[in-house]
Amino acid sequence: MAPPAPCSASGGSGEVDELFDVKNAFYIGSYQQCINEAQRVKVRRLRGWGTLGAEAEDASWWLRPSSLERDVERDVFLYRAYLAQRKYGVVLDEIKPSSAPELQAVRMFAEYLASDSRRRVGCSLLAGMLAQVHVNSASAGGGCVALPHLCVEHQPDAAGPVAPLHLGFPRPSEWAGREAPWDFGAPGPFHHPGRPSQLCDASQRGPPPISALWNFLDQDVVMTLLTLRFPRRLLQPSVSPKCGDGIVAELDREMSRSVDVTNTTFLLMAASIYFHNQNPDAALRTLHQGDSLECMAMTVQILLKLDRLDLARKELKKMQDQDEDATLTQLATAWVSLAVGGEKLQDAYYIFQEMADKCSSTLLLLNGQAACHMAQGRWEAAEGVLQEALDKDSGHPETLINLIVLSQHLGKPPEVTNRYLSQLKDAHRSHPFIKEYQAKENDFDRLVLHYAPSA
Repeated sequence: MAPPAPCSASGGSGEVDELFDVKNAFYIGSYQQCINEAQRVKVRRLRGWGTLGAEAEDASWWLRPSSLERDVERDVFLYRAYLAQRKYGVVLDEIKPSSAPELQAVRMFAEYLASDSRRRVGCSLLAGMLAQVHVNSASAGGGCVALPHLCVEHQPDAAGPVAPLHLGFPRPSEWAGREAPWDFGAPGPFHHPGRPSQLCDASQRGPPPISALWNFLDQDVVMTLLTLRFPRRLLQPSVSPKCGDGIVAELDREMSRSVDVTNTTFLLMAASIYFHNQNPDAALRTLHQGDSLECMAMTVQILLKLDRLDLARKELKKMQDQDEDATLTQLATAWVSLAVGGEKLQDAYYIFQEMADKCSSTLLLLNGQAACHMAQGRWEAAEGVLQEALDKDSGHPETLINLIVLSQHLGKPPEVTNRYLSQLKDAHRSHPFIKEYQAKENDFDRLVLHYAPSA
């Protein structure tokens, strides 16, 4: 029997959640719908409700935020949805120093994601500039020495706070977590919250000014590479933005002090940063300080990535005791069922299917269905679902990875698999799957050198 899909606005206590549509859209990966719903609620709020007349009979009356805390909660989901869409500049522009602590936590995560994006974009610009630079033979001691090419990578893909680990793989240890939320971050068009024209002015000829690169690279990186050619006096930065490592160090100091455990948003954003930074232990320690469903759901994700199915099941039991029908609980149940396998695979499929039918078919839910099909050997059914996901977003990393796996099992021509792999490399070069794949390629090439073909 299929478990119930949580698409009603009532929680376990029977009270109406005024922001249910906003939260639910975010949890299932429908980020634009989340943004739209949050903006509708905000518009109703701004109109005002000064009189209890005809408005009191309008059903929308009961959907408006009833307090300042509810407004903040709405904005938290709004900006987290923008982060999932890789629109970091929107978050950095709109969240001010005077904003609520919950929003400051979202901004902290946005700065972390944007710093990595800026660094890679800056490396691309720097590579183009240094490609034209050669060390003068007189100063180099003879000869013309070209500076090395810089390899540019994109920011790993992000998903929402409930994105499943690489669906479609046979073992949880082979599932690479989608780096973003949990709010795992994602690649996307470059957006600089300051003055993008400083680097992107089409009328500018030649490479961008050195001072512009400071907005996108760490000081040590620039000094190491550029002092090979330019006088140090020309390399003084006009801007000193936070880098990813600096944000992590600042977060470490914050966590060493007394933390407001009631600020669930801070715990989630801090854990997301630690997870991005390849520190799952710190992420778990952070999440264990909270008792919300979101903290527990992210804990389940990390435990599955660490191959600790036993602990993930215990955490899921806590979620079920708190609210068995909640969207997050149902999604966590599906993730654990995928890891368990066997008869549980059909239960997981029912959850993804029911949510897709009653809410909307998001990439997260479609890949969940495809993973269940593949784990059960239903490769043709999985191909149809993944094709639907590909039609929605041709560059979605989880869809491409699942198609790579699928094409191998279906015995498709090598060029089909290579095509999906090339798409993944082009759009998400620093994705965990690509990093591991390239590491295996390098290992193989190194082993080949130890053997010579026999005559």
